[in-house]
Amino acid sequence: MGDRFHVILTDLARAAAAFESQSQILAGEPRGRPALPATGLAALDEALATVMDQLVLLRGGAGAWLGEHGRRLGAVEAGYRELEVNMHELYDDLMPEE
Repeated sequence: MGDRFHVILTDLARAAAAFESQSQILAGEPRGRPALPATGLAALDEALATVMDQLVLLRGGAGAWLGEHGRRLGAVEAGYRELEVNMHELYDDLMPEE
């Protein structure tokens, strides 16, 4: 399995940064729903308001989801970097200098 699975640290770092930046964009968006036009039909106005309220909730949830996954990707990337450093140190300790 190891020969088929390669972790590219820069790709992990870029993905984490992209998730974080998109999360910040969503967080910076205005809160609340925009003003809705009056259609003249009360049932349609109510349905539009409900749909827009749900979209606002979804946008907030998507921003939180992106931010959390960005942080997790960043932690994974940091863990792989630390492992790489530890492996180099172990190699240096085990291999005598010639």
